[in-house]
Amino acid sequence: MREKYKVQRNYIYGWGDGFFSDDNGEVPTLFNSKKEAEYDIKEHIEDIKYAIKTGNMDKDSLEKIEDFRVIKVKQN
Repeated sequence: MREKYKVQRNYIYGWGDGFFSDDNGEVPTLFNSKKEAEYDIKEHIEDIKYAIKTGNMDKDSLEKIEDFRVIKVKQN
């Protein structure tokens, strides 16, 4: 069994799944490595910074890297 990883985000109510692989926000995205998940977090934040810079998002939309973490997922 190969280990998988997922991104969690710190919401007001606590930690919960951060990235989803479906449009309904019900299936968390799984990554093959911790490094891949961490890269996705950084890419997500850079996308938001770019959207703010180009005027497509408000400055209040900026997220912090500390608001995300990567956890190991057990799969059967």
